[in-house]
Amino acid sequence: MDQLQSLNGLWTTYTTKLMPDGTLDERFAERGVREFQHHGQSTSPGGVLMLKNGHLVVFSSVLNNDVFIACFDSQGVLVPDFADQGVLTLAYDDKTYLQFSLVETPTGLVSIGSTNLRSDPNISHGMMVGITFNGQLDTTFNQAKPVIITFPAISPLQCHQIVCQPDAKLVIAGYRAASDPAPQGMIGRYLSDGTPDNSFGQKGLASTGTFVHTSSKQGMALSPKRRIVCAGRHDKHGVLAGFLG
Repeated sequence: MDQLQSLNGLWTTYTTKLMPDGTLDERFAERGVREFQHHGQSTSPGGVLMLKNGHLVVFSSVLNNDVFIACFDSQGVLVPDFADQGVLTLAYDDKTYLQFSLVETPTGLVSIGSTNLRSDPNISHGMMVGITFNGQLDTTFNQAKPVIITFPAISPLQCHQIVCQPDAKLVIAGYRAASDPAPQGMIGRYLSDGTPDNSFGQKGLASTGTFVHTSSKQGMALSPKRRIVCAGRHDKHGVLAGFLG
């Protein structure tokens, strides 16, 4: 996934699909490359998720910090049954949303990122949104409303990571979005309906101290023994940290 500026000054998202040998999959879109602009607005690429049904979900942000999620079939064609002709827009009047990751669950998708009130852009929180496989807000996930993630010891907070456990619980990771005071990290676990898992940490959240996970979308995984493994940094060193799940 990449971003290029076109002659009209707009930034456009490009998604490239490769064969196992590293060559372009010419069956996908235009010889392996799918160009996409959202309603003529500049877009900033977020990431790509391949669903178990073979569909390709691309998520990105537009310049006003709203989010779009586009669903393509294996040929690079927008899936018409997903949201509005293949594209779901997450836009809110009172807050911005900057999406960082997306995970598939047994019942749909969950998006995670950071949000702040438009009236107070200096304070950010984590945010999750549940989405059905047909691109609608999931009414079984916090009654189709965003889940706002706050951790009093860490503010402003950004959440970059989310994984889905085999039991459908959601594990998230975030960190203080500022270098002063000292960096602080956190992990949390939520039930499949978006409520905190009170059996984990304190009301579903736990501090990781000065260990701060990487902002890479592949920076957290689950081990076969259900430990939560995070890549990140401590002081000036890159480290792997394991947490009991």
